[in-house]
Amino acid sequence: MKQKHILIISILLSLSSCVKTGYTKIFEKVYYHYSYGEGGYKFFDFGADASSFKQDSWYEEFGTDCNYAYFRAKRIKESDGPSFKILDYWYQKDKNHVYYNQNIIEGADPLTFSSPNTDYDNNMQSSYAEDKNDFYYKDKSLHVVNKKGFKQFFYGFDQLWGIDGNHYYYQEKRCNIADPKSFIILDGIYAKDKLKVYYKNTILEGADASSFKTTSIFKGEDKYSKYNMGKKTFNKTQ
Repeated sequence: MKQKHILIISILLSLSSCVKTGYTKIFEKVYYHYSYGEGGYKFFDFGADASSFKQDSWYEEFGTDCNYAYFRAKRIKESDGPSFKILDYWYQKDKNHVYYNQNIIEGADPLTFSSPNTDYDNNMQSSYAEDKNDFYYKDKSLHVVNKKGFKQFFYGFDQLWGIDGNHYYYQEKRCNIADPKSFIILDGIYAKDKLKVYYKNTILEGADASSFKTTSIFKGEDKYSKYNMGKKTFNKTQ
């Protein structure tokens, strides 16, 4: 036993020169190893079943055994290892649940769930995730009123919108539209209809809808005032 323990330590020390985060099987144990600080390296056994354990070939921080799924050696709560599937870095599912960032999305249907498009350069969701019942922004359900009529729009820099008739959605927040027939999204930050102007998920109080226009991604103006990030900054009438 002592010789085996010494051999395991020797193997771990030899692996430390590789400085690569991931999992390693040694005899009947699985070790997770990662670097830290300047030249530091750590290994630890996290109790996975070595005979069935598999590290994901693409997302190397994930692994599964005959019982559970793991992320960075931490067991994913209520996960089922044999049916666990990685959809992308943020979304996963198994026969029982859908996960976002390793946390269960309550009410999501794993059989029909599909992950969103992702802008990997900016690490952001560029469309809504979806199952047979609803759409999702990260781990939040939109609770859309009209799923069949739902349309979505992406303007970059995390500006994700949806429209289902009488409501618009900014990311996961649902808002009423004063006049659905005239509603338009202006630049990903502002929107308007013939009655109201909207900034993200709020009404821009006092803004004149008929004359409002955007002048940059955060700025807009109407015939009375100028606005920056949804706040009035200048009154033209004074």
